Amino acid sequence: MQKFMVLLKDLLTGKRKSIKLQFTKNEEGVFTLPKQWSDEGVWVLVITGTYRGLKRSAIIEVGKNEKSINGSVKKMNREVSSVDIEAALKKLKEKYS
Repeated sequence: MQKFMVLLKDLLTGKRKSIKLQFTKNEEGVFTLPKQWSDEGVWVLVITGTYRGLKRSAIIEVGKNEKSINGSVKKMNREVSSVDIEAALKKLKEKYS
């Protein structure tokens, strides 16, 4: 059984916003993540997947007005921590301030 948890964090005008996102299953074992967030803001996309008890995660940085995910991707063999998210948000905030 495959499970995915997707969380999107934003620092927009100094306020944090979290959105749960949904994958679309295209075929067996193939998923896409349609864009479900605003074009404005600085976003950190957190994806955690579990398959046969193994966890894998990724943090993806999405800058202002980006139409697709082409930012920095950090992969992990564990769940993403709040420290990881804070570091990614800080990096983006500095880049776009």
